[in-house]
Amino acid sequence: MRKLLLTMVLLLAGGWLVSAVLFSTPAVRVLFIGNSYTYYNDMPLMMADIAQANGVEVEVTVIAKGGYFLSQHAGSAAVQDAIGSENFDIIVLQEQSIAPAEPNRFETDTMPAIRRFSSLTAESPARVILFQTWGHRDGNPISGHRSYESMQGDLILAYATMATEIDGDVAPVGSMWWRARTTLPDVTLHAPDGSHPTAEGSYLAAAVIAGVVADEPPTIAADGYIDGQVAQQLIDLLN
Repeated sequence: MRKLLLTMVLLLAGGWLVSAVLFSTPAVRVLFIGNSYTYYNDMPLMMADIAQANGVEVEVTVIAKGGYFLSQHAGSAAVQDAIGSENFDIIVLQEQSIAPAEPNRFETDTMPAIRRFSSLTAESPARVILFQTWGHRDGNPISGHRSYESMQGDLILAYATMATEIDGDVAPVGSMWWRARTTLPDVTLHAPDGSHPTAEGSYLAAAVIAGVVADEPPTIAADGYIDGQVAQQLIDLLN
């Protein structure tokens, strides 16, 4: 039996759906706060399984709503209560995909939200990790980027600034996507919409985050999510 606890909090049909799966031995307790980039393809469960395959037990709680910005989460009672409970060892923050790459929105929305989270987590024993997201496949004209590379470059810089502000660590998911696009061109990371991840894209995100949670990159792939050979190629990319 898989030794983990997964609590998914998603907005479905206008209401919060909370479900728990399986049980856990004492483990690293991780709270994810984000949107569909976080919950697509059960990425937090992938992360927990990759961590377990590499000897680290993880309990995962997810508070996520499609399209949400961190500024919206910062004002959420559910988020504030979760952080205030001090029930977590790690808090993973993921911003809306465009905001950090759009200079005005970054300064007027993202950074104030990060400062709010800095206040919320100041008394918490939890370590904060910033989930650096990937650029859209074709860039995003709204944010002034007409290519993936341009958008990804700004996201990397933005997440570094966010991490400095909140005294957290960066999980360089976007950077590893960039590397994978170059070294594993046959592995498709973007879904057809050019924004969301395929299962492979989520798997790579999960592996990167698992490595930051454990303070060392995983070397063993977790089975059952994507083709086994591709899974190991993505794991090897981190080493």
